[in-house]
Amino acid sequence: MNDPHSLVPVGSGSVSLQMVSDENLPKSYAEARDMIDRMMQDGRKVMLLHSWNVGRIIAHIQEDAGGRYGAKAVDRVAADLEMSSTRILHEYLRFYNAHRDINYVQKLKLEWSAARELLRISDDKKRTKMEAEAQKKEMSVREVRDWVKEENNKDAAKKPKDKGKKSEPRKIKAITYYRKLVRKLEDDLEEIKGMAQRHPEMALLVSNEDRTTDEDYEIIVNGKAGGEQPLVEQVGDLAERLSNYLRTTVVPIRNAFED
Repeated sequence: MNDPHSLVPVGSGSVSLQMVSDENLPKSYAEARDMIDRMMQDGRKVMLLHSWNVGRIIAHIQEDAGGRYGAKAVDRVAADLEMSSTRILHEYLRFYNAHRDINYVQKLKLEWSAARELLRISDDKKRTKMEAEAQKKEMSVREVRDWVKEENNKDAAKKPKDKGKKSEPRKIKAITYYRKLVRKLEDDLEEIKGMAQRHPEMALLVSNEDRTTDEDYEIIVNGKAGGEQPLVEQVGDLAERLSNYLRTTVVPIRNAFED
């Protein structure tokens, strides 16, 4: 009997990843172009199937008959694998839950990043239509992201509002609040680290006369004549303000539970 939770093979559209040997290198530009196109399509398919498979395994752990892990499965896996964040595992799980039909996933021709953005559309039928249109128009990840944001804003505007009552802030569980805060800080930190890693030469270029004019140097290091604070000091001050705010406003919640 086949294991109902075993990994599903790709099927007739099997993806084979191999090293390109010297004898298999393309003989012409057209052949090179077609080879790159096939490889990029295979890469997209592999990433989607990888995400689906991981999500399925997590779902299986959560639905385990013994009930040993349940909703804590993601946290347990992330901790055991020493992952800095559970975000990617949650995204894999959401992708699987939204696309349980492996045949549909095999036919998707979307970048994983675009498919991930479309998960923000909660309505299954609407998301499926948007996936089809995104593929048809060959939309970029940025275009998909902007489109999803626009559609969600439209849906939010359509929701009826009770004008007779003052709107009350939505109640949120403490654990939800702190998890969102952690994810937000992790995302921002990764974005800043990414900027620094993509441009590690910026500190050196400040003193490079070919890349930084005297006027720019003054603004960055000494500030404007009108009293504007130097940009390097602004960055440092903002980092300090964020650190102080978190330390004095967020973290002291622990004091409520101390004797």
